[in-house]
Amino acid sequence: MTKPTKIAVIRARHDGAAPLVGDQPFIDLFMVGSSSVLRYWEDTTRRHLDFVDSALMPWVDITLGDSVRRETQAELAIDALRAKFPGHDPLAGFAGVVVLTYPGTRQIPNPKAGQPGEPATITQSFDGGANPNVRGFPIAALPIASSDHTFMTHEVGHVIGFEHSYGLLNNGADWDPNDATIVADPVYGSPFDVMSSASFGSRWLGTGPRWQSTPTRSIPAVTGWPTPGAFGSAGPNLSRAHLHRQLPDAMAGSVVERPFPTTGSVSVRLRSASADVARQGSGRQPTLLILHPAGEPSSGLGRIYVEFRTATGWDAGLDPVGTDLSREGVLVHSLTDVPGTGPRIWYRGVVPLNSIDTDVAVDSSNLTVTIVGVDVDHTWVDLRVSNGPANRTVTVASRLRNEDTLGVVGTETTEQTPCGDTVRRGTYATSTLEIFTVSTVGFGGIGQPAATAPTATWTVGGVPVPTGNGVVQVPFDGSTFAVDTTVDPVTFELGLTSPGGIRLGADVVCTVTDQSGAAIGQTRFEAEGWFEGYNGDDFPKVVACWTRRIKDLDIRVKPGEFEKPTPDPKFDPRDITRLQIEFGDAVVLERAEELQRAETLKVAEGLRIAEQLKAAESLQAAETLKVTERLRVAEQASLTEQVRLAEQVRLAEQVQAATRLDATAISTVGSLKRANLRVFDR
Repeated sequence: MTKPTKIAVIRARHDGAAPLVGDQPFIDLFMVGSSSVLRYWEDTTRRHLDFVDSALMPWVDITLGDSVRRETQAELAIDALRAKFPGHDPLAGFAGVVVLTYPGTRQIPNPKAGQPGEPATITQSFDGGANPNVRGFPIAALPIASSDHTFMTHEVGHVIGFEHSYGLLNNGADWDPNDATIVADPVYGSPFDVMSSASFGSRWLGTGPRWQSTPTRSIPAVTGWPTPGAFGSAGPNLSRAHLHRQLPDAMAGSVVERPFPTTGSVSVRLRSASADVARQGSGRQPTLLILHPAGEPSSGLGRIYVEFRTATGWDAGLDPVGTDLSREGVLVHSLTDVPGTGPRIWYRGVVPLNSIDTDVAVDSSNLTVTIVGVDVDHTWVDLRVSNGPANRTVTVASRLRNEDTLGVVGTETTEQTPCGDTVRRGTYATSTLEIFTVSTVGFGGIGQPAATAPTATWTVGGVPVPTGNGVVQVPFDGSTFAVDTTVDPVTFELGLTSPGGIRLGADVVCTVTDQSGAAIGQTRFEAEGWFEGYNGDDFPKVVACWTRRIKDLDIRVKPGEFEKPTPDPKFDPRDITRLQIEFGDAVVLERAEELQRAETLKVAEGLRIAEQLKAAESLQAAETLKVTERLRVAEQASLTEQVRLAEQVRLAEQVQAATRLDATAISTVGSLKRANLRVFDR
């Protein structure tokens, strides 16, 4: 079920010299364009919010005094619009108001004018943001000069009822970053939620620690929009945790709910919430896991939300690798009480994809969330949630192994296959390439960026492997051999390439370290070095030949020599009589069965003919009904045409009457389609 949400958008010009901008750029960027602000909220709420009948209001002119506060801009714009339509309230029935202030900056006298290097005037930026009640409406004031897409969607989110999300200590609430006081606050602390715009948990002030989160992406520019900077930042999605908290009906059919595990674990497969929003895949599938603590209050405090996000759609700005906090992966939020504010969505950490770390200990609970499997296309992830910290484990596995034939050693001979093909045979030198992956459980702390991320180092045959590309001298059987190595700086995957023609084996050991210590995992690297047999290019001929020969081979078992059984069997004339009687009975029975089968076929043929006659009668009756229906439809069409002509006459009379009241007409957005959009006559 959708939720009707009518938004009024007022364009307010505060500088009479600024040329008015046409309707189309506002329609494309804010109302119904494929990347518009209202389209974003329709998408990220999974089409739950319905903005049908939202209206793009006419331009109004406002005069600003000294105050450029958001509330002042909204009050002046609303008052000017109502003054333009004195006969009625043009904002009646709307759920919220968005004011687009144009241009959104102005020149004011420079208080330092006259000092060396100081100009006579300076640019004054306008306050932008939301307020829950201005002239009876939740409002957002958006100065066009400074507003990008992410900022606009964030503030409209407040208009439709969403609050800020919390989490990492960040500098988003430091409104004067140039002063000596450094503000680090958890508000705006989720790297995966548009209601943490625009810092998204980033920390860039002070001596450290510092971290960065940039989950946004650019969108195509809208022709005619006054400020090109509006298109450089869009997204990310609203977190599924936040959506369920505010609009649970929007998540219907896509939520898995479980109690906190006490013994054992909870296992679930989640689909990519990002792909779900982007309308990829079929149907509604689980995209959110909610874990309820024992004795959870009605407010929901203490519950844990788990979701899977990937770099697609409005989440295309998420990073697949790197140090940015907003990585593709499994993220965790909780519902936490913020003193003086109330329950809020609070970011607790992420298990990033393409990382050796596969789990996160959820702060505020005793739970651990672990990735146990990921689809190769990142469409789903398998999770395990357990009670208590995970045992620290390092797993080393072979991801790829390839044997390359380098050439023949010594003399190569030729021979004929039974099929007549000439093939080569000999001893051939090989080189082995093998790539090893490492994954960890129980590392990485509680998902805070200040924690030391786990790092991995390798040894082969006890010899340390350098970072990047290198060569290690591996001891084997009293000698050492040069093995080429490569270590991925992000995933720590190890690649080993053996020298050609050398047979060797060595233990491969990976040591993983974080702030709590180290643990190891190991496996074995074996290089064959050479093989004896057919040339690799000719081997398919050999296989094909023997395949054909096996198919064609008629294998028979030769019987042994016949031996007469002893003693001779005893002859009894009564056996002849018995066999004759049994044979006669069998003949009679066979004839009876043939007669029965013939009778059965006769009955079946009769039924088939009767069925054909019945079908013919049904077809004739259907044709009669079809003709009757055509006559009825023709009569209805005639009546419909008469009704349509009468309706046209009635509408023409209404249009003629409405022409005299044109100043009071309000046109609206319908179904977020351009064909249904109208704007006020100026």
